Parts: sequence; structure tokens; C-alpha cells
Amino acid sequence: MSLKTVDVEKQYEQIQKQLSDLMAGVQSGGTGTVTPEKTELMQKMMNTFTVAKDSLLKTREKAKKDGKKRELQKLYDQMKNCNAVDLCFLVDCTNSMSSHIDGVKARIKRIIKRVQKTNKSLRLRAAFVGYRDVNLPKSQQLEKFDFSEDIEKFKDFVGKVQTFWGGDYAEDVSGGVHACTELDWSNDTAIVIHIGDAPCHGQRFHTMGKQGDTYYRDGCPRGYDIVDEVQSLVVRDGMSYYFLRIHSLTDKMITEINKELPPELQVQVLDYESVEKLEDLVTTCVRSSIFRTFTATKGGEGPEKDLELSSDVWNADDLPQQTATLSIAPRKKNLSEIMSPTRFVRGTAASASVSVATAADTKSVEVKIAPQPFAKGALRYCFQGFMKVNHIWEEYVFKEFKSIRDEDNSKKSHECQADESAVAVFLAEAFNASSGSGPKVFYKRAYIAEVEVVGPEGKQVKRYTVERRLLDGEFQKFCSNVAIWDGGNFHPTLGKFLKYTHEATNGHMMVCDLQGVIKKGRDGEIKAFHLTDPAIHCVDSDRFAGSRTSLGEEAMGDFLEATDSQMEQWLEEHNRGLPFSRTPAFGMALPSKGLSFLASLHNHRQSTLLGGS
Repeated sequence: MSLKTVDVEKQYEQIQKQLSDLMAGVQSGGTGTVTPEKTELMQKMMNTFTVAKDSLLKTREKAKKDGKKRELQKLYDQMKNCNAVDLCFLVDCTNSMSSHIDGVKARIKRIIKRVQKTNKSLRLRAAFVGYRDVNLPKSQQLEKFDFSEDIEKFKDFVGKVQTFWGGDYAEDVSGGVHACTELDWSNDTAIVIHIGDAPCHGQRFHTMGKQGDTYYRDGCPRGYDIVDEVQSLVVRDGMSYYFLRIHSLTDKMITEINKELPPELQVQVLDYESVEKLEDLVTTCVRSSIFRTFTATKGGEGPEKDLELSSDVWNADDLPQQTATLSIAPRKKNLSEIMSPTRFVRGTAASASVSVATAADTKSVEVKIAPQPFAKGALRYCFQGFMKVNHIWEEYVFKEFKSIRDEDNSKKSHECQADESAVAVFLAEAFNASSGSGPKVFYKRAYIAEVEVVGPEGKQVKRYTVERRLLDGEFQKFCSNVAIWDGGNFHPTLGKFLKYTHEATNGHMMVCDLQGVIKKGRDGEIKAFHLTDPAIHCVDSDRFAGSRTSLGEEAMGDFLEATDSQMEQWLEEHNRGLPFSRTPAFGMALPSKGLSFLASLHNHRQSTLLGGS
């Protein structure tokens, strides 16, 4: 709260007390008869009180709007930092690779221009590392151009790079990666685009035998361990490493490298095949990497709980039973209902009006909650859990705020999250009814569970936002709550849905922060997006005041512009038949062994139980 707001609050309290004292004295007769002077004084005090009250309300509203502006500006500053990109091309410069080197030179400017269409604040520095083999004179083994914003200088350097015969078929890939580690990496988003058609030295990394590798038994003759070199790159914050696969001879090398890396740091392999695909692939890699960096840096403010993630799989029989009181937003039936503040009711049967829902079910329910979270998002931890429904333990995910601040753990904050889910459910159903035969969008309704626990300070109420777990499949994050999409994971259905929520509410609201699981049919076509944890921007700053992800009208305008640009780019690339394999989503952080836990649930589950925004 600003100093001005505090001053107005004090002034208001003083006037309120004076007026109260004066009125109490008149009513008790303690100050004598009511004279015209006293009546006039009371009238003046009432007028002053009214002015002070109006001033206080305006000051509070201004403070709230200023806070939203500061929060929005902070996110935009983060987004701007994420759009500062270090892009390094790591390229095999032996004879078979000349067309690919020419492709980097010819397409670098077009790549930058295309990314700028969807990421207007892009600032890109380019670097080039070319490697050959150790049989050549030392001066010809490596080519290196450190990061520079001068793209003409970059093009001139790459244009002068020559290819040489490398002796055996294996190349000094390890030396090339080591040279990358020595570059001047400094921007928030860092990308390696590795293009090569031959593996590194060492029998572990290929199946060519001695005929294709002079150093088959000893590995890299320069003493570099390629796994260590790659790891020293990818552990850097904001780093993405893409390998553009030309053919299968390099498969074992990438497999062996990724064996030593946790899932979130692995080398991402993209089928390349020909230089014609270079522009499309690199453009998409840059967009996805910017989104990944933004998602990783976006988080809460203030002190937070520090809970260790666990990969343990729990059955209902293994967990202690607790009693929870549930609240839920009644199902929205029309547009006017989603425009009005939500009145929460007790129970699980809130399917119609408040009166029907209250009469139908006001009972507490039995729940079981895992002791440690399996995942975390920017604001919340996610716990595996169960709820007894019709005498059967069904699986749910219980979400707890990371913040330790009382206001963030209040029932109002959880109601805000559940309110956003209720609105998103209604708008998704309306979108599906109007969208014809294309993929559908689904949200699950969220409950608020209050569980009484005994802590160091006695009995306390612990609150969770609760949803049924998502379908089996990989959890993916498609866009954030600020104007940025994962360009490598964009689908026009989601762009249309975001725009629809804004149009259907006459510009009053917008559902964003789209994340969840894709459902495909037997033919591999996308049938539906099952989403969770929406953020809703709203013109009414009070509507979702308990949410730190609702950013108001200005954010909606920026998101519409970004979505139009992203859809335009998607259509352009789709019409060219871009065969891009989607890169992994990075919406939630897992322990390095966490994926095995998610995969083991009922033999098929993967990272699907919810990411938590």
C-alpha cells in the first residue's frame, strides 16, 4: 500500500471516529439538547465523512490499478528479456555439409524477420562454430565467430567458411561443442542449433567400427568428453539445444548423450533432411525457446514454501484419511451469470442454482493427500490425492500455493482460482457448440477443499484447489498469461478459443494461460484439448482480484495482436507443409527421476496429472 493510500486511510478513520463520538453523545443526551449549531456541525461532519469515503475508495481503486500496471510491466520486462536471444549455429564443416553452411548464411535474416512477426521485441545475437576433424592442421580444425548483433558480419564470416575432407567418417564433434562453451553467452534465451551428419569419435557413440573411426577405442583425441561438454552448455539457465538430424548415423550419439541428462535438459532432435527446411525449423526453435525461457522465469513474489518434489506413486490404501469441507461455484448457465461475481456454495453437487446446490449436498467429504508434491508451477505445488465419491476413491490433484503469505492462502484466493475454472468451463462449452467439427476444448471444474490439520501452532485450516486429474498424455503449456505463445506448439484451435472468449464476452474477459493434455484419435488427428488452470483477464479489476495472473484490459489487447500474428504465421507455415515435430513443454518442473513416477501410474500415465500455474 502506498504512503498516500495510508494517509487517506488514517484520515478516513479519524473522521469516522469523530462523527461516531458526536452522534453517540447526541443519542445519549450526554451533550445536552440538540442545538442548531450541533445539527450544522453534524451535517458538516457527515459531508466531510462522505468526501473522505469517496476519496478512500478512489485511492484504493487507483492503488489496485497501479499495482496491476506494475505487475504487467514486470511481466513485459521479463518477456523483453526473454526476447533477447543468443543463437549459435554449431555446424560440421566437412565436405558433405557445404549446402547447409550456405543455407545458414542465406536464411539468417529471413529467420530473424519471421520471429519478429510474433516476437516484436526480439533482439538477436548470432554466433557460428564450425568443426572438422583432428587429422587437419590445427588452424583448420575449428572456425569460430563469437556472438554479435551485426548480422552482416555474421553472414560475411559464414560465407568464407570452407569445407575440408575430414579423414575418417567420425568428426571432432566434442571439440566443436567445447568451443561453444567458450562463447560469450549473456542473453536470457540461449540456443544451439547443431547441424551435422556424422557422429563424434568413440565406439560408445556409433556403430561404424574402426572403418569409420580412427579413434574408435580411445574416443576424442583431444580429451573432451562430449557428454560433459553438452551438459556444461545445457545446465545454463535459458539454454535450448536442438540437433537437426540429417540421417541415422548420429542417432546413437544423441541417445548416449541424452541418457546422461535429466528430461528437462535433453538435446531435442528434429528431422532435417534438406536445407530447404532450415528456415522453418530454426524459426520455430527460436520461438519455442523464448517461450520456454519466459515460462521458467515467471513466478511469484515474496517468500515461498520450499517443498521437495517426489516421484513416489501412492495408492488410496497407503494414505491417511482426512475430512474436508468442499466449496464450488455453481455451474454457469448463461453469459450474464459469468459476468456476475460468483457466490460459492458448500458441497459437491453444485450443478444448478445456489438453492438447489445447497439443498442437494452440504456434507463434508473424505480425502487422502500425498505428503509431498509431484510437480510445481509458477505459483502452486501439485499433490496426488483421492476423494471418496459414491463410496469409491477417485483420483484428484490437490493444488497448494507456494507463497507463505496469508492473503495468498486465503479462501478468497482459492475461490478466485475456482471461479476462473467455472468461467472457463462455460466459455469452452459455448466455443465447442459454435466451432463445428474441429477439435474441442474442455476444462474441469475446480473445488476448494479445506482440511483441518494440527501444526506447531495448534489446529489450522489448510486450503487446496482441487480438480479431477487430466487424461493420460503429456502435459503441455501452449501460452502464458501475457502475450506470448509457444510457437513450436501452436494450434489454431487454441488461438480461435482465446479470441472467442474475448468476443463472446464483448471484450470483458479473455481466457489464457492455456495448458493441459491433447487427445488424439486413432488416425493421429487432434480431437480435443483438455485444459486446466486458466488465467482470465477481465476489465473489472475486482472480479479476479485474488488472482495474480489476471492482468486486465491492456493485456487482452496485446494478446489479441500476438494471437493474430501467431495464427498468420501458422497458416503460412502450414501451407508450406512444415513437418515440425513438437518440442517438449516446460510448464512444470519435475525431479530428474519424476517422469518415471508419472509413467508408472496405471502402467501408462506420463506427465499428465496437472502442471499447476
